[in-house]
Amino acid sequence: MLKENQDAIDSAAGLRKASDYEATQRILETQGITPEALNQTPPVGLNLILLSQMPIMAELKQNLNQDSLNTAILGIAIANGVPDFKKFLNTSLDRNWTSLSVFDLDPLILEEVNNIVQKESLEGVSIFQQDVQQTGFETNSLDLSLRDHIDNCCPPNMSRNIQAEVSRITKPEKFSIVNVTTSESLSQSNREIISHNELVHLLAPEIIQALQNEIFSLEELKQRFGDHFENLRGKLLEIETNGSFAIFGENEVGHGEWFRTIENHQQSWLETDFEIIGMKTRTGEDSHQPPLICQRHNVILRKNI
Repeated sequence: MLKENQDAIDSAAGLRKASDYEATQRILETQGITPEALNQTPPVGLNLILLSQMPIMAELKQNLNQDSLNTAILGIAIANGVPDFKKFLNTSLDRNWTSLSVFDLDPLILEEVNNIVQKESLEGVSIFQQDVQQTGFETNSLDLSLRDHIDNCCPPNMSRNIQAEVSRITKPEKFSIVNVTTSESLSQSNREIISHNELVHLLAPEIIQALQNEIFSLEELKQRFGDHFENLRGKLLEIETNGSFAIFGENEVGHGEWFRTIENHQQSWLETDFEIIGMKTRTGEDSHQPPLICQRHNVILRKNI
C-alpha cells in the first residue's frame, strides 16, 4: 500500500476513536435525537434522520423516479452507516438500491462493513478499498451518492478533487448528499489561531502546500519536516486564506481535520455543476479536547444538465 494511503488510514483511525461515533449511535438508537446526541460528532445515521426531516425530500423522491438506484457511500465512518443508508432510502424515498458501492481506504472499517452486510443479508453491496479521488466508475453512472464528513477528513485540495470526481460520475439532474462541518464558529473555541498571514511567515511555502494537499497527520508532518513541528498540535492553522483551517488532534498520530467555510464549499460545488436544493445547519461541539465550536450542515446537491 502507498505510504500516503497508510498515513490517511492512521489519521482516520485516530479520528474515529476520538469522535466515538459508536457512543453517539447508541444514544440515537436508545434515546433518539437528544441534545446530547446533537452536540457530539454525529454518525451517519443521525445525519440521515435530519435529512429525512427536510421539506425538500418530496422533490428528491419525485426526481429519483426509478424504483432502484445506483448509489455509493464515499468514505464511511461507521459500519452502521450501510443499514442506516438503506433505511433512509426505504423510508424517506420509498426506494431501494440496485447497487451500493462503499469506498474507504481503511481495511478494518471495510471488514466491519462486510460483516454487517453479511449479518443483515444486504444484497447488491460492493466494497472498495481505494482513494475516492478516482473511483473508476463510468461517467454519469450514479443516481445518488453520500459523503459523510469525508471533506473534514482530508486536505482541502483533495476534497476538491473528490468533488470533481463526484461530478463526473453523477448523472445529470441526480443527487449528492454531503454532511460537512465548517469553520464559521471556530473562533469561539478555546484554541490558539494562527492566521494565514502569520503562517506564511512561520512555515516554508512547500510545507503550507503539503498541508493543503497531502499531509494527514502531525506525525507525518514531523517525519517529513522535523520534530519541532510538534508545537503546532492543537492549534487552528489557517492553511488557506478566508477561513480554511487544519488542526492536529491529541492522539499519538495527531490525526488531522480540516474546516473550510460553507461559502468555500459552495464555490467548489458550483464550479463542478452542482446546486444546493436543501440544507440544514446547526452549531455544536466537535470531538477534540478542549472541544471545537463548529457549524454542521446536511446538504442535498443536484447536478445540473
